[in-house]
Amino acid sequence: MQHHTIPKYNIMIGHEGLEKLQSNIWNEEPVPSKLEVGNDSYDIGITYRGNHIRKFRKKSYRMEFGEYNDYFEAREVHLNAEYCDPSLIRNKLALDFFQILGILSPKSKHVFIEINGNPMGIYLQLESVDDLFLCKRQLEEGAIYYADDYHANFSLLTP
Repeated sequence: MQHHTIPKYNIMIGHEGLEKLQSNIWNEEPVPSKLEVGNDSYDIGITYRGNHIRKFRKKSYRMEFGEYNDYFEAREVHLNAEYCDPSLIRNKLALDFFQILGILSPKSKHVFIEINGNPMGIYLQLESVDDLFLCKRQLEEGAIYYADDYHANFSLLTP
C-alpha cells in the first residue's frame, strides 16, 4: 500500500506585505514573500486571485516566481481555497477525469498551506494556463480564453 503525504507550503509574508495584501483584496500587485517547501526556499510574489471568491473567509492565491521555477515547472502557480466545496475534492476529481479523457486541463494537487507559520488549510494547487501550458503539451501558441466572472459564456450558440 502506498502512502501519500500532502506537501506543506509555508508562505512567509512580512508585516507590511501582509497589511498591503489584507487592506485591499482587489489589488493585483503581488506582495514580495518567501515560500518554504521542505528545506527549500523560493522568492515569490503573492496576491489573492478570483472574482467573487475574494470575499470569502478562506482566500485563494496566485504565486509568481518572476522567472521559470524548475521545482514547480512554472512561472506562476494558483492555490485555490475550494471554499465552496467542503469535500475539497470535486474540482480535483473533475480535472483528473478530464485528463483521463484527453481533454486539456491543468495539472493539480492538494497542498497544505501555512502563512507565517499559521495553518490555513488544504488548498488545490493548479498549473497556470498560459504559454507554458501550451508548450508543455506541444501545442501552438495562440489565444487562451479565461472566464473572469460567472457570466462568461463559451457556448458556440449565443442566446
